[in-house]
Amino acid sequence: MAQNCTELYMPGRERVFATMIWAGTEVPIRATLTLEIGEVISLRLSGRPFRVACITGRLWATVDGDVEDYVLLPGEARTFRGRGTVVIQGLEAATARVDCN
Repeated sequence: MAQNCTELYMPGRERVFATMIWAGTEVPIRATLTLEIGEVISLRLSGRPFRVACITGRLWATVDGDVEDYVLLPGEARTFRGRGTVVIQGLEAATARVDCN
């Protein structure tokens, strides 16, 4: 059974991915996601770094407790750490690469 889990959700879809600590070892997950304009994904941070990179389009990202909002353009990335919820939205049709390390 998982001891710790990070889950990514997209409205209208089932859970997209999860990382978990299994038998004392964290299993990292990497995914490439396509977001339509206005589409939102949210992620509950587990304390491990979570990186989002913009491949195409434009993304908006924010996290609980951070006074900053971030707009990511192609080639830009942001790593979130700690706990809380990260929210990412496609400001236009976009492709994002997400990594939970």
